[in-house]
Amino acid sequence: MLSRRQIREAVLQFLYSFDLEGGADPSGMREAFWDFVTESDRKMLIAATVRAVKHLALGREDRLVQLFSRIAKARNEFGSRPEAEGLLEMLERIQALESKWSEVFGQLEKQMRDVGDTSANDVERILNRLFEVDHALEEARTSFLQALEDVPSMKGRLEPVVAAIRRLQRISDRARMIENPEQF
Repeated sequence: MLSRRQIREAVLQFLYSFDLEGGADPSGMREAFWDFVTESDRKMLIAATVRAVKHLALGREDRLVQLFSRIAKARNEFGSRPEAEGLLEMLERIQALESKWSEVFGQLEKQMRDVGDTSANDVERILNRLFEVDHALEEARTSFLQALEDVPSMKGRLEPVVAAIRRLQRISDRARMIENPEQF
């Protein structure tokens, strides 16, 4: 956090720039000024958010490997059941989104390692992308679980897959708490 002296100096420099001939309109620069003054605070807040997400993601890769191996084993169950083709497509979408989540998370970790060269906006942009992928993943999981109710013959056979999906969903549920702490 900036000291009062640093904030005062920034304000004076900022106001001085408006006094220059042809300078920008001061009221139009208000947001840019606060972004400039609070950049270090934003970086700390975003870094703390990323650390919380990283903490939640501990063990996620093991759960992901388990899900992917269970999906691979379950593929045999779909071959003889044409009524379950939609379920297989949904599982493949879940698998693709899970991979995308891991990819974006890797970008986030890389960006945090290069923290000296990065702005808070860059990290926040990737973090928001991660939350977007997580929302899509949550929708895909819910759709799959609802569709599975319509194919009772597959329900028991896909129970290991469902259990792995639910374990990963718990991570997404906790991510909601980090994304929107005011709702919890």
